[in-house]
Amino acid sequence: MRKKISSQVITILCSLIILQSILPTSAKAAIVTTDNTGVVQEVHNLIPTAIQEIDNTIATLSKGWSGMTSAEQEHLSKIYDPGHTGQIDEKYVETILNNYLKIRRKLNDDLTIENGENNNMCIGQRLYYTDFIKIYVCPYYLTEQREERKVRTLIHETTHMALLVVDRPYYDPKSYSSRYNALTPQGSWVTQIPVFGHLIREIAHNDTLYHPDTYAWFATEISK
Repeated sequence: MRKKISSQVITILCSLIILQSILPTSAKAAIVTTDNTGVVQEVHNLIPTAIQEIDNTIATLSKGWSGMTSAEQEHLSKIYDPGHTGQIDEKYVETILNNYLKIRRKLNDDLTIENGENNNMCIGQRLYYTDFIKIYVCPYYLTEQREERKVRTLIHETTHMALLVVDRPYYDPKSYSSRYNALTPQGSWVTQIPVFGHLIREIAHNDTLYHPDTYAWFATEISK
């Protein structure tokens, strides 16, 4: 029990330290606007759809690796094992399932969603960002017309909060990414070292097991 608690504490501290280092000052301050309250409500209205996608995913993973259809296994491998290492097994699927249950609980909580300033975090076509406590809606949200992307990205940000993890190279189903394809299900072997492996994982960022994008994309694709 002591080892388990220590691992969880180190994971939380490492995530918070890394987040603190990568967020610009404006994002750390979490300054929010008070206009566009309708947008905040719209994002809240997306939560039931996000929960349904997570529930679909949980139902699929609950069958275990051997119980999944070949199509389901193909979807899982494409996203969680882009380098075709063959490392996905029953234990790995069980771990993913437990993480989705955490994401489901976080979505079921009363998420705090606020309007974000048009700062350094709201760059390009970014819809949201999070400080692990709240989700902030970026101005581009008003331009984005695809509800599927809005829901998927909401799951992505919720994963940050539920698992206390930071991003790895992003997944893009329409283009090849050598950086994403270099990711492996578990990451390098040193991440398996008790306690200190959590710190190494949050520095190396070479696994899909704790990547918010893998959870968001798999939930979306398995629900189609």
